[in-house]
Amino acid sequence: MLTLLGTGLTTYFGQGWVSRSIEGFDTVTFPLVGDALVGLPVVGPALFENTPTDYLALALVPAVAYLLFRTNLGLEITAVGEDPEAADTMGVPVFAVRYFCVILGGAFAGAAGAHLSLSFSKLWTTGMVAGRGWIAIALVIFAQWRPLRAVVGAYLFGGIEALVLRSQGLNLGVGADAPLAGLVNPAVDLLILPAVTS
Repeated sequence: MLTLLGTGLTTYFGQGWVSRSIEGFDTVTFPLVGDALVGLPVVGPALFENTPTDYLALALVPAVAYLLFRTNLGLEITAVGEDPEAADTMGVPVFAVRYFCVILGGAFAGAAGAHLSLSFSKLWTTGMVAGRGWIAIALVIFAQWRPLRAVVGAYLFGGIEALVLRSQGLNLGVGADAPLAGLVNPAVDLLILPAVTS
């Protein structure tokens, strides 16, 4: 229900922004070490030259980990998720904690969608998230509800998505006279062709 409501509300309120250019956030270098390390090949710009919302998202990971595993509220959230009857017996307001988590999770999801339009694409269209929220849910399950593992999984999925886009411009085939060229080149064509045509 929340997914359908969110999709409908964003479509309704976002009609005035469809295909309009958005000023958004400019990239900044990481404080203190960013200027020196941004020149590193491949990883330099990826790690040390990003938008402020990228750095905020990374700063939230240890904050959320601390909240979940080092505070009473985090223990209540875990108890409500794992055994709500036992949490209710201990006096934890189960429904209040559940509503709090749904609202906070929705706020994080909305912030991620805003980041996509303000920092990544600099425009807004209906359905621009294209199911990435479901990938985020799968990441949480993949990470076994551990925030630091979720970051590793997010970089893994993001790296694969970036590789799919950038591999279309690369020549990954081997020369015709190379050993196994008859097997390698058709396999490369088979893998790249669907990405190019979609």
